[in-house]
Amino acid sequence: MKTRAALAVAIAAAAIFAAGCGNGSMNPYILHYGDVEGYIYADSYNSGIAARPALRAAGRAVPDGQVPVAGAQVSLTAKGFIPAQPPLPVQTDGDGKFAFSDVETGAYTLKAVKDGMADIEFDVTVVADAINVVNDAAGDDQMSMTPTDKGTLTVTAVADCQVSIPVEGDIYVGGLLTTYKTPVAVINDIAPGLREILVRADGYQVPAAKNVTITSGGQQSVDFTLVPSGGNMKPLATISSPADGAEVYLGNIVTLTGVGADCEEGNLAGASLEWTSDLDGPIGTGNLVTSNTLSEGTHVITLEVSDEEGLTDTDTITLVVNPAQSSAPVATIVSPVNGYAFATGAVVTFIGTGLDAQDGVLTGASLRWHSSEDGDLGTGAYLTKTNLSENEHVITLTVTDTDDEVGTATVTISVGETGAENQPPVVAIASPVSGSSVASGTLLFFAGGAVDPEDGAITGAGLVWTSDLDGPIGTGAYFTKNNLNAGLHTITLSVEDSQGEEGSDSVTIDITE
Repeated sequence: MKTRAALAVAIAAAAIFAAGCGNGSMNPYILHYGDVEGYIYADSYNSGIAARPALRAAGRAVPDGQVPVAGAQVSLTAKGFIPAQPPLPVQTDGDGKFAFSDVETGAYTLKAVKDGMADIEFDVTVVADAINVVNDAAGDDQMSMTPTDKGTLTVTAVADCQVSIPVEGDIYVGGLLTTYKTPVAVINDIAPGLREILVRADGYQVPAAKNVTITSGGQQSVDFTLVPSGGNMKPLATISSPADGAEVYLGNIVTLTGVGADCEEGNLAGASLEWTSDLDGPIGTGNLVTSNTLSEGTHVITLEVSDEEGLTDTDTITLVVNPAQSSAPVATIVSPVNGYAFATGAVVTFIGTGLDAQDGVLTGASLRWHSSEDGDLGTGAYLTKTNLSENEHVITLTVTDTDDEVGTATVTISVGETGAENQPPVVAIASPVSGSSVASGTLLFFAGGAVDPEDGAITGAGLVWTSDLDGPIGTGAYFTKNNLNAGLHTITLSVEDSQGEEGSDSVTIDITE
């Protein structure tokens, strides 16, 4: 027969067994385990990348504006005890997911590290017989790593057409859709490493992906030329000037410039470009239209371009016409250049302009030339003299508008036996307008000219255009371009005459992202 003590021990053992197995409670003498899983994201690592519609455990998805961090090393360190089997570190997969199996219950510190990114730590309590989710992307408890190394990548896309037409397309980085779009996109905070870049656009064949190596603090670029997938392509309308939101006064002459580009027909012109105002209706047609009859108020100016197949595209700006304000015309002397000396009997060329806000370009007798030594020299925008007297001359150009408002300009020259120095050419940029701002990918119209007192007009390849950011961008009196990099550009038109004298004119234009 069992003793009373032995019976008590048996009863206690049975009670412990029953407590551990019969009603689901834990047996303190048996080790228990659970699983741990989670996702690691980066809130600025390729921050333009949008959430993918990929299914995840518990229905979680990548948070908006974040991306998964692949290849991060994740470790669990026990707090206040020594596990029988410490969990080995794991790495996140392409979705940023990590998972630990059969982790002894208790409190842990979770740590994630990756080169080029800031370390993160989380507290984790492992509960037995459960999947312990460290962070839930649907809630506020999200694990995000911030990149410590960043590079810049510029992605551009144009159509494979007769003219360089910008293409709006979606950009994929490493197979993930980003929120960035071509024709010009600048990704400022892309993590270093080899990146696969792809651009997809409606109406165009999918090109081959391109690989680019991003370096910390570096600037890389990748260009795509997209082939139309077939059929007639829609043209592109772009207003070059005035800038969106520009203001003028009632009665002022407003010059509208724009371009229409078509994949099959090239640059469109004439009646293919129609200008309208939402207040005044039709304004005119063509690449350049002027008007001084726009009514007072805020206008939405629309340029609509049409191809031969009837496909159209539009671009719009707002233009504010303020109440009338009287102003004097502006006189400008292009030639002769102030301070130059001419030999007795030399040909002196007089070139000038008169511009009035209400009347526009003044011509003929509205421009009058005068010498302090020889008196009246003549009228008009252009004239020459070979009989200026020997002495110092103050040359005055006076311009007069229809309201008898007057503007003047002066230069000082000398005429004598000492001979004349070769005068440099005079250069002027008409478009784009200095100080204007346009979005990346906008098709810009460049126009300018130069005249040399000795050689006359300089044309063709003698007119060289450059950007202080992008380098050489074109030659000639006019051309279009749509792929200037984002930033503040100083655009310079440079020429050189037959004797090596140089001249230039510059404007600034801001290309925004």
